[in-house]
Amino acid sequence: MGNVIRRTRTVFEPYGGNWRRNAFPRGTFDFGSFYPCGGDGSHCMTGEDQGAGYNINVPWEHGQCGDVDYLAVWDHILIPVTETYNPEIILISAGFDAAMGDPLGGCCLTPFGYSLMLTKVEGMSEPCLGARDKSSPKDVKWKSVPHRLFFARSHSNAWGDGGVAFLNPESSSNDKTYMRCYRITLEQFNDVLIQENLNYKSFESPLVDCHDMEFLVKNRSMCVESIKDGWYSNVLYLGELDGIPILTMTYVFCG
Repeated sequence: MGNVIRRTRTVFEPYGGNWRRNAFPRGTFDFGSFYPCGGDGSHCMTGEDQGAGYNINVPWEHGQCGDVDYLAVWDHILIPVTETYNPEIILISAGFDAAMGDPLGGCCLTPFGYSLMLTKVEGMSEPCLGARDKSSPKDVKWKSVPHRLFFARSHSNAWGDGGVAFLNPESSSNDKTYMRCYRITLEQFNDVLIQENLNYKSFESPLVDCHDMEFLVKNRSMCVESIKDGWYSNVLYLGELDGIPILTMTYVFCG
């Protein structure tokens, strides 16, 4: 017997289509209420035989489901499960029965909604490793800072279409941005800094270490030379919270 290929299948339609399910009976991901709401579309239908537990159905409670509904399920259920499963191949059945105006499907997906879901799948090929230390933050708190938050660009390789958030490195008493502060280690911050700049090279030493803190406290910011081509190569010092330095990352100010 040959090697088994780890695969997943995603269906955008409001009904999955029995021929597709029968073609891949050992574990697929499906999307929608599967009109006309037969047993195959139930959330209890989770696969059978060797594929038991590998099928996910997301039935809708009513018609008229659109971009927001599909993307919520996409972001909070299907993509996290798919990332955990780590398939070698992703097969997509992007039927247009869920499109706005289809008299049978009854859903309201727009062309933008379709393109955004497909872009998110394409973005899964980009590695997104996060911190090597997977420990949860020790604490989470909110804080306001005298900096302006703005959005630039229209696309990122990691997250697809949409504006990219940046914090103006220059502070002003006229500006206020609310930030959610995560209490993590400096090692975890370094790993996130590398990831957010889409740089996956190995570094023998951390990009920001304890010796850089004195410079950051004095100058409020520091451009990290080794990732200078990234969008977030400028590390900002925003004061302290409970005696712990607040660090974030943003673009390099050239004006």
